[in-house]
Parts: sequence; structure tokens; C-alpha cells
Amino acid sequence: MPSESYHTRGGAPGSSPAGLDTTVGDHDALRPYLGVYFRCANRYVKTFRSVDGSGYVARCPVCAKPVRFRVGPGGTAQRFFEVSCR
Repeated sequence: MPSESYHTRGGAPGSSPAGLDTTVGDHDALRPYLGVYFRCANRYVKTFRSVDGSGYVARCPVCAKPVRFRVGPGGTAQRFFEVSCR
């Protein structure tokens, strides 16, 4: 499944714990996600943590250039990022 896919299977906004999306299928319901705003495309992308838990990959919705976020010690608790691929 592409990391930039959106899932809209209902659910009240704000009804899930921070960083968990309970409006998706059972497989993704417990996977943390990041919100990434691509300034260059003026678009928001939601990306789920990889299955092995090592990081996130968001792709620009215009040019498909990947932006990688690693998970590890000394990181940040920030859940939303603003990037540009140009």
C-alpha cells in the first residue's frame, strides 16, 4: 500500500489517541503516522510507520520524490512536518 494513500472509513474526528488513526482498516488502526505538508505541492500527506518500525516514507504527490523519517533514540516527538522537494 502506498504511504500517501488516504483511508476514509468513518470515525469521529479527534476520537483516537494522538498519533493513532482508528478510522482505517484493522491492519493500520494501531500503526502510528506522521503528517507531512509538501510546500512545493501545497498538499498534505499522511504516512504510516513501516511494518518493521524503523521509520516513515512520505512521497511528494506531484513528483513522487521520497522523504524519509527515521525512528530512533534522540529523535523528536513531533508528529507533523513541513518539507519541500524542490
